[in-house]
Amino acid sequence: MKFKADADPEAPALTVYMRWEDPNTGEVTEIKRSVARADLSEDFAASDPRFQMTAVVAQYAEILRQSYWAKDAGTTLADVARDAQRIAEYLPRDNDVQEFAQLAGRAIDLSVTQ
Repeated sequence: MKFKADADPEAPALTVYMRWEDPNTGEVTEIKRSVARADLSEDFAASDPRFQMTAVVAQYAEILRQSYWAKDAGTTLADVARDAQRIAEYLPRDNDVQEFAQLAGRAIDLSVTQ
């Protein structure tokens, strides 16, 4: 994403729309949120650890699916495992994060391509 040099950092830069259905209840939830340039970080590793983990988990899923997006990004399971381990150090009490970091590391051992 590129911004004009004179863009207002507080003005909405993009709007995120999400829609999902609860598999148990069938209830559909929709949300939308505007994001300003000031909300974004130029350095992924400097962004909120929970945001980082969400992105890493999503990339892990794309790699396992062998999706176009994963291939285009050139990200490997080793990259995902390295990021997951780094993020896990910031969230030592979050068992889900710790478990995912271990899972991502194990996936490298099980992968033929790594």
